[in-house]
Amino acid sequence: MFLLGKLVKYFSRQLSCKSKVASEERSAELDGFPRLTHWLRIVNIRQEITQEMAPGQVTLEGLLHLDEGQVWGVLQKFGANEEEVARLNASLACLRIDQQTVQLGHSDACWELGSGGGLC
Repeated sequence: MFLLGKLVKYFSRQLSCKSKVASEERSAELDGFPRLTHWLRIVNIRQEITQEMAPGQVTLEGLLHLDEGQVWGVLQKFGANEEEVARLNASLACLRIDQQTVQLGHSDACWELGSGGGLC
């Protein structure tokens, strides 16, 4: 659980830094972060599913803006099973919480929730 918390924080930091740079000023390298393939590997989504996705077709930022049902629809197109989608939705929920706490100026609210048995 501790490692997952660190990884969520790491990806959240990447998203936060990226959002501070205007899209027209971003380099191609910055635009490619955080990498969805890395997130899917962390969440243990089968590699076959990741390989089915064309680069840029699905992004981590895009998934964060979808509700659970929409995430299910996207991943189902690529052959994900119910368990994989549930893991992805749970991890996205943690990432959303961390993003909200960063925006509000709090640092570790998600991990305080997690220590009490929450998702994060």
